[in-house]
Amino acid sequence: TLEIGLLNYLWPVLTILFSLFLLNKKANVLLVPGILLGLTGLFVVFQQGTSISWTSLSKPLRGNPLAYFLALVAAVSWAFYSNLTRRWAGLKPHGAVSLFLLATGFVLLGLRFFWQERSSWDLSVAAEICFLGLSTALAYVGWDSAMRKGDVVFVAAFSYFAPFFSTLMSCLYLNIGVGWRLWSGCCLIVAGSLLSWISVSNQPKVEGPLNARSSSRRSIS
Repeated sequence: TLEIGLLNYLWPVLTILFSLFLLNKKANVLLVPGILLGLTGLFVVFQQGTSISWTSLSKPLRGNPLAYFLALVAAVSWAFYSNLTRRWAGLKPHGAVSLFLLATGFVLLGLRFFWQERSSWDLSVAAEICFLGLSTALAYVGWDSAMRKGDVVFVAAFSYFAPFFSTLMSCLYLNIGVGWRLWSGCCLIVAGSLLSWISVSNQPKVEGPLNARSSSRRSIS
């Protein structure tokens, strides 16, 4: 689960990288250390005292390659979606995320009846389900709106904090002690997100004198 989570949380990095050629953003050399710091922070946050090595990564990969492949596909797909929704939908007032969430809920509800699982219902479970459903809907609708109308690079850069807050909430909810790894990983994520944000520019390329004169001739003709 830890290793698949690491693959899945490549999507913030990929969102910024894909914006360079899908949204014509420009980047300088600070993008490389920004991405490396962000990934290192993610690794430290997810590790939480667990020993991870190339050997431990390759063993389950050989045993269950489909799970790792799907996690990587999810990261790439979400990064593409985040950029393409801005490119294709632009500043349109409404998106289709709410409809997709509702349809997905009905599909999963129908599939639930085909699996025999033990269910335990009480007030706390009902409250958790309501909170999960509401927060998920708000998160996806908010993200879609931010990608279509907001600063894509800014939002993607600070989405590095998603795994940090996820791990922090899990520790608090499950009464697990928060150690130095979580805070050191947070510092790395902060540094990486800031570098990634300032390294990508929204300004168009500046034409040189020769290109400017050529453009003027074409417009006059």
